[in-house]
Amino acid sequence: MVEKHKAGSVVRACSKRRNFSPSPRETAMRKKFNINTVLGLFSLVLALVFNHYTLYVLFDGYSYPLLQNSMLILAVVDLILVYTGVAFIINRKNKSYLAKYTKIVAVNVAVMLVMITIIELVFGNWINPNNLNQLNIIRDTQVHYSLDGLYSFESDVVVYTRDRWGLRGEYPDVDCIDILTVGGSTTDQRYIPDSLTWQNILHNEFEANGKEVWVVNAGIDGQSTRGHIKNFDWWFPGIPNLSVKYYLFYVGVNDYYKGAGHVDDELLAAPVQSELENIAGVIASRSALYYLNRVVNGIILARVYGLAHNTAHHAYREFSTENWIDQPLASNYEAIMKNRLDAYEQRLNVLCERVASVGSIPIFVTQSSGRVYDFVDGQLLAAPDISQYEGHRTNGVDYYYMSRLLNGATQKVCQENGGIFINLDAELDFNIHDDFYDRCHNSPSGTDRIGKYLYTKLEYLF
Repeated sequence: MVEKHKAGSVVRACSKRRNFSPSPRETAMRKKFNINTVLGLFSLVLALVFNHYTLYVLFDGYSYPLLQNSMLILAVVDLILVYTGVAFIINRKNKSYLAKYTKIVAVNVAVMLVMITIIELVFGNWINPNNLNQLNIIRDTQVHYSLDGLYSFESDVVVYTRDRWGLRGEYPDVDCIDILTVGGSTTDQRYIPDSLTWQNILHNEFEANGKEVWVVNAGIDGQSTRGHIKNFDWWFPGIPNLSVKYYLFYVGVNDYYKGAGHVDDELLAAPVQSELENIAGVIASRSALYYLNRVVNGIILARVYGLAHNTAHHAYREFSTENWIDQPLASNYEAIMKNRLDAYEQRLNVLCERVASVGSIPIFVTQSSGRVYDFVDGQLLAAPDISQYEGHRTNGVDYYYMSRLLNGATQKVCQENGGIFINLDAELDFNIHDDFYDRCHNSPSGTDRIGKYLYTKLEYLF
């Protein structure tokens, strides 16, 4: 009987375990925990954190090259995360949705890889490498740009011409070019007629004094010294019989905003590259999507810093110095700019090496952001606009002092390499109301002033 009782107890105990049911509290907890809801909310949180605007606010994004070159990628990732979050929350009661979504992602990734391959083969430079596309070079084209009241001119339309080599200006042949000017938008001068660029004014000054000196424009909108170096790798060697006496670099404004440690720095300046760096360089030079990402990032940054060069941005705006200030926001500029200046000097040295390798002489000319600062009765006054620079709040007064350091670095490297240094920014007096149509781009009266000034500095060479 004792044994039967024990056996019965075991049977009853097992029966109780088999019929065990969770408590009401445990049931409620299980209902509250929904994997789809958790995944949806997690995706939305990630979207709020990993996007261009949040990262900029938290980390001063424009000072970090990795973030500068990932804005388009971050935008795409953010859209995917938002879609994922919303989709999982809407389908939170669908227990099979996770498996379904995983399948959807797998199929879309496969389709995306096929599409990327097709895009790269059609629009990239893999089959027939054409590195000129990577430099934003317009070739064999005549464009009519509408001024839309940008500045006072006899016509509302200007003619902008590039020849088959991507050069702007007249010259008998490429082996006759005396001075080839290299720079960004202030060298390119997209909204200045062909006949009124400062290069053409400089040529006319030589001609008026009985000298035939051909000054040709190789400026590219948005280029900094990084792009100038690539010109010597991808562009100039492809121009048959190109023989230039002097390369004139009109530099400063664009490089002021370029962060140190940019991906191009090592690829351009390092004497020895690793296999991984070589692979990265090939991808960067031939990928259509990388090129698109770079262009979009450049447009965004140009608009942020007020350097954008497009019809919508370049519209007439009233200009006044009434609210200009005389007090800076920052100090210890050498420490703030040290990394950027070191990288800038490195790039200038590479440029000097490239020029020397083709048997030419470099000329470096500093640029003026005339509508950012000015001296009135000997006192420095500047725009009060506040921006972030390496994590520091700065205004126009700070910009003036920091741009002096950049110009000093230009002079130092130029003289060390036997080049010709022209400090236009310090020596040339502009009428900031008439000679500019924005903070750094010149009107025809400004380009006329630049061309005639440069003639006084260069006439002894010919």
